[in-house]
Amino acid sequence: MSPYSRISGRSLPAWLAPLIVGLLAATWLLVVEQTFIAGNGSSLPSGFRIHDMSANNSQQTVDIKDINVRGITFAWYTHVYPPLLDVIRYVLMLPEVRAGLEPSGEAVDMRLYYVFGIFYGVIASVIYLWVRDLTKSGWWALAASALWTVSPLSVTVMPLLDPTPLSLTLVVTMFYFLY
Repeated sequence: MSPYSRISGRSLPAWLAPLIVGLLAATWLLVVEQTFIAGNGSSLPSGFRIHDMSANNSQQTVDIKDINVRGITFAWYTHVYPPLLDVIRYVLMLPEVRAGLEPSGEAVDMRLYYVFGIFYGVIASVIYLWVRDLTKSGWWALAASALWTVSPLSVTVMPLLDPTPLSLTLVVTMFYFLY
């Protein structure tokens, strides 16, 4: 495949369409989440959690206060699950820690929604690339990635504040690279 795509007689870089698809998918998920939170905030756990659990009390993560005590060395000494999600949570708690405040599980959870929105866009981009590679058609790739983007399953799974969105992103990307 050429490094350029032909659209209406003009050559565009081949990476541009997957990038746009990913950005639109990430934006879509964040708009859906924020709309749901705005409409149902009074009945949601902590006023914003879409599911009834925090990343802080998942069985597969380390408590945010324990992460704060050990710093980044927790990833070697105290991790429960492969520590990438907890490393992301560590980075997301740094604004409070650097300001001299106690780390907030709620603030980290809210920021995780944005990180998982990026993961959602990455998955949509990988689906686009994969289908485009298989069919040699950007239109089929767009249809497949749009189907993923609006699927109730994907919209329901990605706001989980546990390792599922991270694992799904890494598995989809691994399968694409193995292909």
